[in-house]
Amino acid sequence: MPTGYWAYHPNSHKLDWRDHEKEILLGPKAQELLGRWFQDRRSSDYLFSPAEAVAESYARRRKRRDVRTRENGSTGGTRVVKAHYSDATYRQAVQRACKRAGVPVWSPGQLRHNAGTDVRSRFGVEGAQLVLGHRKLSTTEIYAERNRVLYERIIKEIG
Repeated sequence: MPTGYWAYHPNSHKLDWRDHEKEILLGPKAQELLGRWFQDRRSSDYLFSPAEAVAESYARRRKRRDVRTRENGSTGGTRVVKAHYSDATYRQAVQRACKRAGVPVWSPGQLRHNAGTDVRSRFGVEGAQLVLGHRKLSTTEIYAERNRVLYERIIKEIG
């Protein structure tokens, strides 16, 4: 299992216009999960590519059935696929994958909220602020829910 952390500095992010730097740290579990995506990839390439996903999908389809042209001789036209996901296309890809897998549909935003809440319960609100990358604690408090278990324990003890 990898040790330490990886530091990722995106080329652009939503606060670029304010000259804020963004650093995302990835620990051993994230490294293990993402490791296979780094194989045969240049550092300048996008880690997840819609173009690669479409190509893999088409390859799976070809294996399942014979590829035939339509009766009029057309192959169905050309689909323009971007080199990287936008926020919207990433969310859409996750939701489609959930439906195909037969699991409840979730969005990357929900995952972020859940992670913030988990970090807050384990390391406090300042820890959640660091992990979520918020400049203001008030923003973190929107994302990371309060610790209900702690609240219940306090009420049980104080009556």
